[in-house]
Amino acid sequence: MSKVKILYTSALNSNGNLVTALNAEKGNVFTCPICKGQMNLRKSEREGPGSRRPHFAHKALSPNCTPEGLLHHSFKMMFADILKKYIENGKPFPFKKKCDYCGKEHCWDLLKRARDVKIEMDLGSCRPDIMLLNGNGNPYLAIEVVVSHSPEEEVLEYYRKNKIVLFQINLSTEADLNKICERASKPDVFTFCTNPRCSKCGFFMDKRLLAVWTSECYRCRSPMNIAITMTEKNLISGELPSEKMPKYFLEKEIQMAKANGVFIRKHYSKTMDCSYNACTCQRCGAFLGEHYMIDEIMNVVYAYQGGNKDVLKLIDIEYFCPRCE
Repeated sequence: MSKVKILYTSALNSNGNLVTALNAEKGNVFTCPICKGQMNLRKSEREGPGSRRPHFAHKALSPNCTPEGLLHHSFKMMFADILKKYIENGKPFPFKKKCDYCGKEHCWDLLKRARDVKIEMDLGSCRPDIMLLNGNGNPYLAIEVVVSHSPEEEVLEYYRKNKIVLFQINLSTEADLNKICERASKPDVFTFCTNPRCSKCGFFMDKRLLAVWTSECYRCRSPMNIAITMTEKNLISGELPSEKMPKYFLEKEIQMAKANGVFIRKHYSKTMDCSYNACTCQRCGAFLGEHYMIDEIMNVVYAYQGGNKDVLKLIDIEYFCPRCE
């Protein structure tokens, strides 16, 4: 499918206000916000197949003025104006986003800490499209509107080092100008998490969990409790967790497993030619080797991710940093 061509669909009216072609009225004088050249409104009364989308056309097009540049400028200015009015009226800007760090879907208020809005605020290393400032006048959240160029890595690193949250909106069509709040409520990037940050590197930490479930002993068919450790992010995201078998349990994890009905003993494996801790049937003493543990893990995790939350008992162990560990 070919990409829809972006048109010039915003302009300044005679009062100096940004308007979209959809809401503009013929007979007015329009100028381009980028090159300041005069523009004509192209808006047909006819709708349906064969009719062209409402747009503006330059009388004399400047070579440096592009539809992509105008889309970026107009969305930025219109969204900033909306945010200023929301702050003045004490109105929240709610949105939902699946967290890139912990995998959970969080509900946020973009303006919870905001007291002021700045357009292209000079931070020395960069100029975010829109910057939100807190009650102390400190920048804490950068909004980047992306049409063709994403923020450079140096900019992203600056945000990380200064603990500035990035809220990024990627645009691909000028139709987004007619639904700014709706589009902005679905950011493509949001670099914040409710999990604590690592004291060493500042990265958001993940949570390690002890997962316990009941299966059946392959030898005597008695109920048998099994345990592994896994990360909260992998469990929620739908990815097969990077599991940690009882063989690698720390002493505190062994005690937690035992407190939750898991019988763990050391066994010798001919296949592995070594002895290691394994989940064991309390009735007949059979143990679950690593090969069969993988099948158990896949079955129970897929059941959990499919909606059967009761299949797993999850116990918090600790937060850890995936970067530093």
